[in-house]
Amino acid sequence: MRPSTTAEAELLRETLRAVLRGLPSFLAYGHIGLLGIIDCLMVGPLGVTPLAAVGFAANVLAPFYILATGVAFALPPLIAREGPSRGAAGAEARLRECLSAQALVAGLSIAVLLLLSRQLGVFRQPLDVTREARPYLIGMTVALIPVFAFAALREYAIALGRPMAPAAFATVAIALKVLLGAALIHGWAGAPPLGALGAALATSIGYGTAALLFALSLVRRGLLPWSRPARTAARGQRSFTGEFFAQGLPVSLQQLFEMGAFYFAGIMSGWLGERALAGHHIGLGVVNGAALLSLAISQSTSAQVSRRRTAPRGAAARVVVGGAALSLAVMSIVALVLVLARGTLFRAAPGVEALALLVAPALLADGVQMTLTGALRGLLDTRFLSLVTFGCWWLFCLPLAYALAFVRGYGVYGIWAALAATLLVSAVVLAARLAYLVRGGRPRSVAEPCRKTTLIPLAPET
Repeated sequence: MRPSTTAEAELLRETLRAVLRGLPSFLAYGHIGLLGIIDCLMVGPLGVTPLAAVGFAANVLAPFYILATGVAFALPPLIAREGPSRGAAGAEARLRECLSAQALVAGLSIAVLLLLSRQLGVFRQPLDVTREARPYLIGMTVALIPVFAFAALREYAIALGRPMAPAAFATVAIALKVLLGAALIHGWAGAPPLGALGAALATSIGYGTAALLFALSLVRRGLLPWSRPARTAARGQRSFTGEFFAQGLPVSLQQLFEMGAFYFAGIMSGWLGERALAGHHIGLGVVNGAALLSLAISQSTSAQVSRRRTAPRGAAARVVVGGAALSLAVMSIVALVLVLARGTLFRAAPGVEALALLVAPALLADGVQMTLTGALRGLLDTRFLSLVTFGCWWLFCLPLAYALAFVRGYGVYGIWAALAATLLVSAVVLAARLAYLVRGGRPRSVAEPCRKTTLIPLAPET
């Protein structure tokens, strides 16, 4: 008994150390998830309509942010492909190509979003919400440019082995957004009170400043291409610009595949009225914020399971159980705070405070299923994950949410009951799959490795 207990204690310590080592990646990648939470907290005091407008606009914006920033995920593996032969020149060339690809995606995204800003009625949201959402949507569309630039610089720095730099400048971006948002939203310090538009402008200025400081920091260290005389690529040197789309967009689509159901559920909440939409946005902000905590545990679990793929079958199982227990403990604390403080958190959406009682179990299930997802990624069982994602969210969740909300008449509570149930079903299915693999099964993606696809981690290890 004592050796087992000692091994489990050492495993827990290793998990905690891995989580702490992953904090730079957590900050570097998690800042985007914090945008919605910050806007929710800062716009909420203005009332239910502005908050619902921000929530509606966020549902429209999110797919474009995911698709465009995903292009940058291809940068580290493409830089690694250059190898030591071309060194800094190869890395610089790949960064230029990444920025070119992102400029194209950003241009197309901005054009589509500006067109959508004049056609928001197609989403059938409340009229007042649509009217208030338009300026915020346009402001956040402009913010795509600095956010995309920051994403490219982040991946470039991580590829060069400097994960602390993007974490530091992401913190700068969030801090500036909070300070400027407080002034521009509510008119503090003599600034004009711009409401939701002020939140969008704070995002643009905060990320624009952080991206500029980030670039200057790389220049000062001699790491940015424009910090030294431009190098002319050798004649006939292959351009990898197209590969940023070939490698990065599938990652973006996978993320959009997973989160699309939440965004569409937000659109459905708007069909129920502005209070339901505002309440859904608050609940989604809490889930997204808590998911950032689970993400660090999930990445740690994925790395540890990957290292133990050839170890005795019990080793990987102990890693998964330990990670799931840690994630469940963290989510339990967040859920308890949510339930106890629901009156304060849902103050901007009066009448739907009880929604916290459905968001809380969703948090617990989400924490466990994120850890299990990380474990399956560590085993390279990505094909099964894609199938489960499609089945659970698009074949089970959305039809159930519509039936509970509109056919049975439970409204936004029915939508969140479906979301919580889907997270629980997903956790059970993933746990069954892991049990099968631990007993000796092999994921198909390991037994039949893909010949043409390069695996790109959603958050590279530091």
